[in-house]
Parts: sequence; C-alpha cells; structure tokens
Amino acid sequence: LKVFQEKTDGFYGGREYNKVCLALLSLIADVSASYFYLVKDRLYCDGENSKSRLSALTSLYHFSQGLLGSMAPILPVLSEEAANSVPCLESPLKMGWYSQPEWLSSQISDSYTVLEEYRTLINKETKKSLEYNAVLKVTQEDLSLLEDYSCDEVAEVLGVLSVKYDVIQDKDCKDVQLTPSTFGVCERCRKMTVDPSHTRDLSQDDLESEPSNLCQRCIRVLDDLKA
Repeated sequence: LKVFQEKTDGFYGGREYNKVCLALLSLIADVSASYFYLVKDRLYCDGENSKSRLSALTSLYHFSQGLLGSMAPILPVLSEEAANSVPCLESPLKMGWYSQPEWLSSQISDSYTVLEEYRTLINKETKKSLEYNAVLKVTQEDLSLLEDYSCDEVAEVLGVLSVKYDVIQDKDCKDVQLTPSTFGVCERCRKMTVDPSHTRDLSQDDLESEPSNLCQRCIRVLDDLKA
C-alpha cells in the first residue's frame, strides 16, 4: 500500500489520472489474490477476539482507509459512500491522505520476496495447495528472514496447511517438498486438519447443534462461544 501511495502521489502531481486508475485496479487485484483470499479463514473461523483475527481486521482497516484516501481525489463520492458504509472508517474527504511511515519496511519486503519464490514453486507443483503440508528447503539467510514469523503465518501466505524448514547450504537448491494431508476435512472451516485420533464424541443433542467432524481450533472456538 505504501509503495502504491508513493506512485499515485507522483501521478497526481503530474496530473496523470489515468495512471492512478490503472494503479488502483492493479493494487486491488494483487491484494485480493495474495491477501484477502487467504485471510478469510482467520476472519471467519478464528475466535472473535483472538489476536490472529483482530490482526487481520486491523490490516483491513488500515488498507481500506489508505485506499479510500488515495482514490478520493478522483472518486470523491464513491470513496465517501464506502467510508459511510463501515462505521470504523473515517471520511476520506475529511481525513485526507492516510499513511504510516512504518508501512514501508525493507525487512518485510525482503521476507515477502522470499515467500513469493516458494509460493511460485508450490503453485508449479499443485493447484490445490491447501491440501498439502510443505517442507521448505531454505538457506540460512532466508531462514533468518522468516524466523520473525510463526509457521502458521508463513503457511497462510504460502496457502498450505503447515510449514517446516530444512536448512540447505546451496541457494541454487531451494525447493519445496509437498506431502498430502492424511487428516479429514473440518466441517466448519473446511481445512484438512481433523486428526481422527483427537475427535470428540458428541451426544445426540450436540450432534443436532454442531458438526461432529471438527478440527481442534474449531472445537476451541465453539467451546468459547458456549461459555
């Protein structure tokens, strides 16, 4: 978003409004494929007040507010209507350009570049990556960039069920080893994460109110909702 804002700021300065429109379309298409699609699982299935879900909502807030501020000069009515439809968003016409300097981080950019390499390798292997566990063959340099993120976070970006690392010395030997999941499909989140050895026996009343084939995460979330 920060890179996009810097580009559009230059386009506005040069009155190249057609390029602003093209940049908007490109950003939305890119983020929809690389973030919105993957973060849906956290938004819909994690605990309501869990750190992972609140983190996703915070990211969506900053993105939406920043995007509306960038498009307001050429689409003032649309951006204002979009902000009015979401209670937590401020009017982009009143707030103006919304941006934070910490959004531009070389470390995050380098980490994302590494993850993009592995996501490309995964996509070459399968079109159904969410059915696989991945072992990433990484160099020590790449591992140092990825260690700041949990394996769950890396797995989400790569679109796989889980991630493990195998450190290698030769950077030309980077690869991904995919193993199909042997677990069942959770009836709530639809991920292949149901361990048959950890299923819960439900009474007839429970079976009528909730699915019986649930992963451990969904069991915890539903138990919290009942509490």
